[in-house]
Amino acid sequence: MNIQERALYQLRKKYPVFNIEKKLTYIEFNTYFFGPLDFPSPFQGKAMEIRIILTNKYPTSSPSIGVASDTIWHPNIDFHSGSVCVDQLNDNWNSSIDLVTIIESILPALFLSPNTDDPLNIDAARQFSASHEQYAIRAKEIVERKALNYCDIMKNIREKVPEYFENKLKEYHLYPGTQIQKTVLQSFQKKNCAVQLRTDDDDIGL
Repeated sequence: MNIQERALYQLRKKYPVFNIEKKLTYIEFNTYFFGPLDFPSPFQGKAMEIRIILTNKYPTSSPSIGVASDTIWHPNIDFHSGSVCVDQLNDNWNSSIDLVTIIESILPALFLSPNTDDPLNIDAARQFSASHEQYAIRAKEIVERKALNYCDIMKNIREKVPEYFENKLKEYHLYPGTQIQKTVLQSFQKKNCAVQLRTDDDDIGL
């Protein structure tokens, strides 16, 4: 097991990973990210899918992080490609940072404090600087349309859900039986989402 595979193995203890692709020079996969829960923002409490790429130079070189195109209106996320730009994953990268820290600390900080001085989405940066209110309206409209519910999340998981992640879903009211929002519950019932999870530790070939 090389360094990249070990990092993925450690992440799987807390978060589900899927769509794993192993190449000669990199490994890439999808997992989930949650918007900050306790701070008002257009992304508060939202669940989103992210793509992570670890090259053979990791951890000397930082991971590449991306979201699905046209899902997040943010100065530091390219709206069309989904590329995410944050200093701690570029010039200020520290090789001791693990993947869970990126998901739970670095990305939330980006959503709380956008950097409009070096934007990937110039239009979002200009709107954020000109009118926080108008920026928040557009960002919330887009993320509300693209944010994931329980069915969306579980359809990609083909292994036992880590207890840590299950508790995360409960914390964000995205787990059946918790105080989930009425619209989410209706969507869940409408799709009649029946998820069969494996109870064994699925071997992903690492």
